[in-house]
Amino acid sequence: MMDYIEETMYFYFVPIFSDSANVKMINPKKVYCVDNGLINSVTTKTDEFGWLYENLVAINLISKDKDIFYYNGEGECDFIVFDKKLKENSAIQVTYDLNEDNKEREIGGLLEGMDRIKSKKGILINKNMDKEEIINGKKIIYKSLWRWLLEDKI
Repeated sequence: MMDYIEETMYFYFVPIFSDSANVKMINPKKVYCVDNGLINSVTTKTDEFGWLYENLVAINLISKDKDIFYYNGEGECDFIVFDKKLKENSAIQVTYDLNEDNKEREIGGLLEGMDRIKSKKGILINKNMDKEEIINGKKIIYKSLWRWLLEDKI
């Protein structure tokens, strides 16, 4: 059934990141819609900007022919990205508003995803923060969504 829905090219299903086929089969896939406007037309959640941000990032990665997964362990990382052309892996976390209440959770999930794919660099996409910092020897790049969308790389 999901194959038919995906063939419409309105929705995309993203599997969990795992080396095990059983884990991939058992765990649910995340669903992303090709158009944030379509989401807004069928939902009553008008204040869920984080959800819309994550959807926009997913569709952008899919349009650039990236292989994407989500990671779920102790924490969750929104995207594990494999670039077939560059042979490069990245971890990406998306949040609308990065603040003291959610910063530890968001960075923790990103670092865990980075550890899982042995990456030294992670991207945290958010509303308006652009900076870099080193945490536990790993580079965290904070990017505002608009700036990340304008760049030509992951």
